[in-house]
Amino acid sequence: ERREQQFHIRAGQLALEERRIVQEADKALLLLVEEGSSIAFPEATEQMRSDMLEVAERLTEAKVARITQGLEEDIISALEEMIEALQKAQQDAEQRQQQQQQQQQQQQQEDQPLVNKIAELKMIRALQIRVNKRTNRYARLLDDIDDEVGQATDVDLQRSLEDLSDREARIQEITRDIVLEKNQ
Repeated sequence: ERREQQFHIRAGQLALEERRIVQEADKALLLLVEEGSSIAFPEATEQMRSDMLEVAERLTEAKVARITQGLEEDIISALEEMIEALQKAQQDAEQRQQQQQQQQQQQQQEDQPLVNKIAELKMIRALQIRVNKRTNRYARLLDDIDDEVGQATDVDLQRSLEDLSDREARIQEITRDIVLEKNQ
């Protein structure tokens, strides 16, 4: 009884910490949206933020099983991928800027976008890989893995699968938006 109470208290503390991290993600999302040169990065941040809220909610209910752990792993992966992509984009921008300064010292430069198309496409790829991995992880949680129809009976899993479907649709939308240059 006492141990279970401590478990619920600790899970609640972790939920509060996760919500504080969501506030930081909100700030990053606002910066990305205001800057406006990227479509994939705001989407990746929004998905990561959504996962954080889901983790916080699950922790509030002391649900710490595989779905929660998998979501937390996805959050960490998303952060690592975004940091790596932004560092690469920054290096590329610095190299372009040096080349442009050498070639066009007399012409005034307009602001370079924060994220170039290659970085955008790499982020879309990372989003898709994350959806694929989560799909496989959820498939292993089904009652009968050999069932070709693969109907989930667990309510938590059904909700998670619906969210995954929405993410897949968003990836398709942002890919189309990039092709149509809606971020220009």
